[in-house]
Amino acid sequence: MDIEIEIVSTPIDGTCKWVTPESPVLFGLQRKDISNDDSSPAPDWYIDSTQDNGGYLEFTLSAIDSPFSEGDSLMLHDDTTGEELYGVITEVSGADFLTDIVWVAGTDIDYINNFTLFPGYYFEALLTINGVVNALTARAYPNSAGYADMNIAGVLQTTILPGKADETLNINPEVNKSGRFTVSFRPCYYGSDESYVEEGGYWSYASFVRNSIQGGNLLEYEGIFIDEDPPDDFNYVYPICNQFEKPVFFKGLPFDLSFLLNRVTNDQTFTVTIAIYDATNTLIDTISYEVEGSSTNSSRLCSAVISPDDIPDEAKYFDVEITSVVSV
Repeated sequence: MDIEIEIVSTPIDGTCKWVTPESPVLFGLQRKDISNDDSSPAPDWYIDSTQDNGGYLEFTLSAIDSPFSEGDSLMLHDDTTGEELYGVITEVSGADFLTDIVWVAGTDIDYINNFTLFPGYYFEALLTINGVVNALTARAYPNSAGYADMNIAGVLQTTILPGKADETLNINPEVNKSGRFTVSFRPCYYGSDESYVEEGGYWSYASFVRNSIQGGNLLEYEGIFIDEDPPDDFNYVYPICNQFEKPVFFKGLPFDLSFLLNRVTNDQTFTVTIAIYDATNTLIDTISYEVEGSSTNSSRLCSAVISPDDIPDEAKYFDVEITSVVSV
């Protein structure tokens, strides 16, 4: 029997699919053992109708060979009121199932969960991170209505490793702290062997400290589309991922500024521009360098390394801007 899992919410914010495993990364899942959805691909059984039979609620399925039986304990969701109705199947006649639930006019059952048929039910999530299927899975147990928040942050955290990236390049992908993933879900219960179903999208993650109010989505640090230079180029600017309003540069010590790099192609060029000022706020130098996009830095938290040799002794402060041009 194919058991439906509906994904009712994701960690997406607008169109941003960057998340941090330092905060909950939640997918809202809804259990629906049998529903009234008969759309393609057609399920084995679906709810064909709901009706009154002698003052009690009866539902009819699309076929007579369903695994539901007399005595099964059910939760029936009423689409009219949004309420959960709990009862037992008292009689089976072909595809008609009579329950001990008192009939109320207007009741319209849109999905049913069978506690007897699928005992010990829970959701399981499987992640493929940077092209590798992770050995760990995440679990979530639904409430009485069949809903659960699946938090996959714990699995993502297992891929976060200490240490910085190799800082011999001008832009370095933080491979120990970021990457891409996909997620699949399946229902589990005693004796089950259900297949995983893919959520269907690609996500990016980066190790990034957030508080509970900010949440796990990194929308404010995603590359921002600036303008189009027709007919060839799309221009972006990248916010700096820094927790300090004014980070301090100590000359002679390593220093970098991190940013989130979306999925890129080999025809995408990145430019780091450093404008250097003295104590009188006078621009004394401008340094820039370019880096070609590649699969190595695609969908990664990246660090733009600023060499102490590039900063003159009379510098008081400098501004950094990271931009890219996508040729089409």
